[in-house]
Amino acid sequence: RTSCQPDLPSPDTPESRPVRGDEDSRRCTRLALMDMGQHEGKGANMLQILAERGAESIVDLRSPSRKLKCSQNASDYADALQALGAAGVQYTCIDLPEGDDAQAIANEVLPLMRPLGIQAVINGSFDDVVEVADLISERLCPETTNGYRLSEARHDKARMHEVVDEAGLRSLRSVEVHSYAAAVAHMREGRAAWPVVLKPRRAGGTF
Repeated sequence: RTSCQPDLPSPDTPESRPVRGDEDSRRCTRLALMDMGQHEGKGANMLQILAERGAESIVDLRSPSRKLKCSQNASDYADALQALGAAGVQYTCIDLPEGDDAQAIANEVLPLMRPLGIQAVINGSFDDVVEVADLISERLCPETTNGYRLSEARHDKARMHEVVDEAGLRSLRSVEVHSYAAAVAHMREGRAAWPVVLKPRRAGGTF
């Protein structure tokens, strides 16, 4: 089985840049997108880019937390879906089932995805659905997966710091607190110093 790499837009240049590896690697053309529609316009834009870059098939996975079901595609998806059709791209949209059990969710979705020959899963989410994306990619496309073993560390910042420290890498000092009072206490006791960055443990945002 030959490895491939998704051909994604680079934030630095308008040219594509492989996610990892060398520039000559074969492109992945059968892709699954996890929650790419969570940001307004981004999901539709990604579909159009992938269509232009030779995608053969795309599976659009939607988690319940995004509140955008396959039957409720926003109007900005119309042009993207038309572009997919014009390019002959096979498009499949799948609503993930409700629940917190990543294994159960993956097991329910995998039979729908296996016949499509998915080569890579591109995750656009930052919450617990990361684990679902990693499970799916590990089972369907082991050559391009991040793997499930450290999935929690990719969306839980406390666990992320633990993994970085265990690897002997330099990292910022951090402490997990559960209240404003606890944060202030750490400051007054000298265990942290200004400036301080506050971030939710399992969500996006900075304070």
